[in-house]
This record gives sequence, structure tokens and C-alpha cells, in this order.
Amino acid sequence: MRHLSSLLFDALRRAGVERGVAASQTLSAFHIAAGRLADASGARPRCVEGKTLIVDCPSAPLAQEIRMREGEIISRVNTICKKAVIDRIRCVLR
Repeated sequence: MRHLSSLLFDALRRAGVERGVAASQTLSAFHIAAGRLADASGARPRCVEGKTLIVDCPSAPLAQEIRMREGEIISRVNTICKKAVIDRIRCVLR
């Protein structure tokens, strides 16, 4: 007997929406993974392109801080999503 979650992911894959669901989970996971850094600063995840998470940053110092903690944030996002959904973060000044 198969677990319900595996049946659901199979159905999502067949419907062609698995990638969109994974991207949505990744955007939500960024806030948890970046924690206080994202919440207080106004950094907002914009989208996922391939395995790159695009993050809107209101300032250059914040973008630098995210770059310095990139490995830690990527690891946490992938742990939360239970698979390697991103391998890079690109900060875009807004």
C-alpha cells in the first residue's frame, strides 16, 4: 500500500503542476529558513528559476548578508522542502 503523499505527488506530476507546487513551497520555506533576516528587512522571495531562488532585496547591505549566509539558507530551504529544490540564491535590488 502506498502512502497518500506519494499518490498526491504522482497525480501532481501527471497533471503538470508539480514544479509550480515545489516553487510555492520553496518561496514559503525561504521565510522560515532566513528567519529574522527576511522578516525584519523586507526581503521577499520573488520566484524560482530552475534551481535558483530569486529574492527581492530593499538594500545592498541586505543582499550582501543573504549572499554571506547563502549556504545556510539553501540548506535550510532544502531541508524544509525535503529535497534539493534550490542550489543558488540571486538577490535583486528593488
